[in-house]
Amino acid sequence: MARGVARTHRSNRAAALRHPWLPATRDTGCPVGPASLKRMDESAAAVRGLDADGAVLRALILAVDTFTLGHVMAELSGGIRRRTTEEADTARRAATTEYVQKQIDAGRLPHLAETGFSELRHNDDPESSFERGLDWLLTGAAGSLTK
Repeated sequence: MARGVARTHRSNRAAALRHPWLPATRDTGCPVGPASLKRMDESAAAVRGLDADGAVLRALILAVDTFTLGHVMAELSGGIRRRTTEEADTARRAATTEYVQKQIDAGRLPHLAETGFSELRHNDDPESSFERGLDWLLTGAAGSLTK
């Protein structure tokens, strides 16, 4: 199950990155085109052998689709990997990081302090971040389906 779903959603991620306008059309009432229908069918095929009813299978597909498109939107907006070519962007990030660090130092954000989020660099490798998150999601789903 996990391999088929992961393979399908890696492909979906790549398609969405090639077509950055795609996430914006998701909730606009645009008609579903042949490529989207094919991806939906591939997702259904990837979960076909699971011992679960249709509602559970649809929920699993929706969860992985939501994760995939959310990750793509973060990548496209620069939330995971910032483009660091402009001085203004660098200065803004430095000012934001300083502000967050002050909040952490004042004890207002104890949980962020533990995670390293105070750095606000968001320069994690998007591919690795996607794979890690997808693995967590599918491992959790597989665990819940075997209970």
